[in-house]
Amino acid sequence: MNEKEHETEARLRRSEEQLRLAEEASGVGTFELDLISDCWEWTPQVNILFGFDPRNPKSSFADLEEAIFVDDMPKLHAAVETAKQTGIFHVEFRAKHSDGSVHWLAGKGRIASDAANQARWLRGAYYEITDRKVLEARLLALNETLESRVAERARELSASITKLEESEHRFRLLLEAVTDYAIFMLDSAGNIVNWNAGAERIKGYRREEIVGQHFSLFYTEEDRQEELPQKWQCALALIVLAFNVLIYALLLRKKARTPPSKAPFDCPARP
Repeated sequence: MNEKEHETEARLRRSEEQLRLAEEASGVGTFELDLISDCWEWTPQVNILFGFDPRNPKSSFADLEEAIFVDDMPKLHAAVETAKQTGIFHVEFRAKHSDGSVHWLAGKGRIASDAANQARWLRGAYYEITDRKVLEARLLALNETLESRVAERARELSASITKLEESEHRFRLLLEAVTDYAIFMLDSAGNIVNWNAGAERIKGYRREEIVGQHFSLFYTEEDRQEELPQKWQCALALIVLAFNVLIYALLLRKKARTPPSKAPFDCPARP
């Protein structure tokens, strides 16, 4: 062996050692499949990824298949067949190590052609994706939990709406059943929004002709000129405001748990 051959061999050994160190650092193992002979070759890191001792490497892919989950084997074979058609190899599968731990592995590669431009080799790499799969499972569980909570909240809202509709229906039935009293409702602008049978009998207006009208319709022209309806509307607004303030004060007292004698709206006894 001449000096040039020695130099070439030394460079080859250095290159292989650099590749080995790079694979150990990155956790990536490379492989090559001869599509004609169906023979696999791989670097020692692949044995580690599949859970085998690199000091006692497996020589056939059948040995590696023993570590792959039976349910995932069809995916691996399908990925190889797809690569023959598309030139791209990609697969994810589970491998069980000798200690019983389960690891997710991914394989990626490309088809390489021979001198006759015929597909001859599948070359690529295997690497571990267990952490990513664990995170995906957690995110999926979280998403399912959120969807469950949203669905539960939607059911609660639906039940509340149903109860509200039932309450409003009973209220309408009650109003319609009362004929001895005129009962009607106003909106914030003073327009009539509800009119019962008693109001029809006493006031003389039918529901279809009065609903939507302003309550000033009940006053004489003289009263309207004196703005009596506006005064009553302002008085009603003040009553509503006072009621809201009272409710707010009661809520504050309940929250602060203050004694009744110190409540905001309690007045001292007259001497």
